[in-house]
Amino acid sequence: MKRQDNILAQRSSKRSETASPLRKRSENKILRQMASLIVACAWIPFASAHTGSIPPSLKDLSVPPVPGLLDGKRPVVIDKEKAIVLGKALFWDMAVGSDGIACASCHFHAGADARTKNQFGPSQAFTPASAAARNAFDPNDPRGRNLSNYQLHSSDFPLHDPAKGELDADTASHNVVASSGTFSGTFVAVKPRGSARDECTPFTGENLDRTFRVGDIHTRRVEPRNAPTVINAVLFDRNFWDGRASYHFNGASVWGQNDPNAHIWVAGDAGLRRVKIALPNASMASLATGPALSELEMSCKGRTWPDIGRKLLRRQPLEAQRVARTDGVLGPYRDASGKGLNTTYRDLIQQAFDERYWAVGRNKRLGTPSYSSESFNQAEANFAFFFGIAVQLYTETLISDDTRFDRANIQLGAHGFYDQNGILTATELRGLDLFNEAHCIFCHSGPLFSSATNRITLRKDGTSTVRTMVKRQFTGDFRYRMTDEGFLNNGAVPSAHDPGLAANNAFGQPLAFAPLYLERLANPSAPEGSGEPLPVVRACEIAFNTANLFGYFTERVFGKGSLIADPAGTDGCPTNDFGVDLSFVPKPDVVAGLIADPENTKLAPSGHMFKVPQLYNIELTGPFMHDGGMSTLDQVVDHYMRGGNFQYFQGKGNPEIDQNFMFALGANEEDRQAIIAFLKTLTDERVRYERAPFDHPQLIVPHGHPGDQKTTEGSATNASLAEDQRLVIPAVGAAGMASPLKTFQEILEAVPE
Repeated sequence: MKRQDNILAQRSSKRSETASPLRKRSENKILRQMASLIVACAWIPFASAHTGSIPPSLKDLSVPPVPGLLDGKRPVVIDKEKAIVLGKALFWDMAVGSDGIACASCHFHAGADARTKNQFGPSQAFTPASAAARNAFDPNDPRGRNLSNYQLHSSDFPLHDPAKGELDADTASHNVVASSGTFSGTFVAVKPRGSARDECTPFTGENLDRTFRVGDIHTRRVEPRNAPTVINAVLFDRNFWDGRASYHFNGASVWGQNDPNAHIWVAGDAGLRRVKIALPNASMASLATGPALSELEMSCKGRTWPDIGRKLLRRQPLEAQRVARTDGVLGPYRDASGKGLNTTYRDLIQQAFDERYWAVGRNKRLGTPSYSSESFNQAEANFAFFFGIAVQLYTETLISDDTRFDRANIQLGAHGFYDQNGILTATELRGLDLFNEAHCIFCHSGPLFSSATNRITLRKDGTSTVRTMVKRQFTGDFRYRMTDEGFLNNGAVPSAHDPGLAANNAFGQPLAFAPLYLERLANPSAPEGSGEPLPVVRACEIAFNTANLFGYFTERVFGKGSLIADPAGTDGCPTNDFGVDLSFVPKPDVVAGLIADPENTKLAPSGHMFKVPQLYNIELTGPFMHDGGMSTLDQVVDHYMRGGNFQYFQGKGNPEIDQNFMFALGANEEDRQAIIAFLKTLTDERVRYERAPFDHPQLIVPHGHPGDQKTTEGSATNASLAEDQRLVIPAVGAAGMASPLKTFQEILEAVPE
């Protein structure tokens, strides 16, 4: 301990000499936040003025390949260009949804959603699980934002406003700003030709939706979390805020190898076989299979992927939507009418994929829908497989690697960061310094400025790095928790509002990897289960993949004789600055005892945590946070500089809040604007102006309904469903638009109060 104390004293002295103005804030502010600062102040001396490594430029990275997809003796995809055409068409096609919703309906604005009407919904924990619980909007919302068809205004943000005393975890509203989706209803049938709207009956009686309605008229439903951008999302290891879109694509669902029912149909010499697959590096393919069946997002209840295949295979892609003649992907296939493509989905699939996945005709083994006497054919039965892979390959083209940050050459000198290429201004570089010194870089690290980026960072020079999947961190309730790398609790909303990573998947298994790691430590000889495999995790790599220098395992914490050499391997494991050997883990019986103790403070389970979002194009992708609770980057910076919205006080708030970066030190206006100036260097001008590869076909997006949250009117075709107001997103060619995309705040400011 004497050596450790000396090092602490030396680092504290050095820190006081080099501290930036970010550290020199009012004493009153610090005292008000003392509970969260106890941990923060203990941590600060361990950090030098520049604490993290700057993420590499996206220009230097490659998308990790999906083995067997494009290579091998008989690859899955035989024509990558056709597969990308297929993926882009499917992503933007309004016919994919039951009632006019495309994947792009929530991802049309810099890959995110910038709509402002009928975007309020109840948060994840309050999403009704049964018909009896469907009155789920928060009746105690302090500003009365508790009904469908609400029009957002600038004054609605932030949703939890400290200036209005709205940071009490007991009374905070659980409403969120997310994305309007489907009317839903009970699925009856698809229509292979003619109208692209499925036949569905509105919920009635026991199934009546009492949440998403104005009076007796059904409104479009709203998701329970804000939609993040899909641009660069292919570089994430897992997708969705809770990470449920698996690293492995199983060909049928989001759940990877945890789904025991997932399979595809493969034809061969032995006939038609059910085959289980697990394609790695394919989280976007996994993600793509989810929304199209969601009763909140795109689908009527009970629709299946073979139904979607039956609906789409014979259709002209994008048949009701204009396509720009110069579209960078779709232009050569544009129909002479200017709408849709001059082909069918069936033809694109047959040109893009090996015939063993689509060649078999109607077969009773593939099932028969209730609305038809004709059994499904192989292409219909495998439609989720085609959809997921095609969207994966399309989103691989959506990499925004031409930002000013990517064109700079950032180096660390004696007085902070500098740019050898002279592209970033002094203010922007100072913002990067502050971003680093405030420890933002600990979580917004790695490619995309997110520690949730793919576990394999593959560089174009052939080198790569592999990160661990779990870490041990200190949280707001003064516990060390085993958590997933790339996921954290930042105090944006009270924990009770959304379980996040603490939830289970559809099969009762934890979404988090950390509980699986604890089980492995408790029983290292147990055989691997049949679900999603936990990648190898070594204790010494945990210690070097976390901001918390006390995240390693020592006898000082677990007791004398409590450790063993890490069964996962110890080769190359170093000692740290304090002379601690990092290659040990607690003995199995020690871990088992701690798992059994819900009050343990040494290896507590994962809490309510969410994926660390990327920061690329962030100025264009508001609203921010998983609850969509902030409309400007100023509000985001304020949130972090005050230590989060809902800290952990008197047994409430966020026990799991990450104390490694919640310093509550405040920032003056000059500092705040410098940080924001740096964040804006991560905007790709091709995204801002929708230039290729970010160009797209026309999209007609539902944007609320006539009237407001008190009155609306039914449609001419079904009086029980509200008439749609529509936002028409014009087709854009490879050269992009003349005018830039607006920020979410600029859009809000155009809405009369």
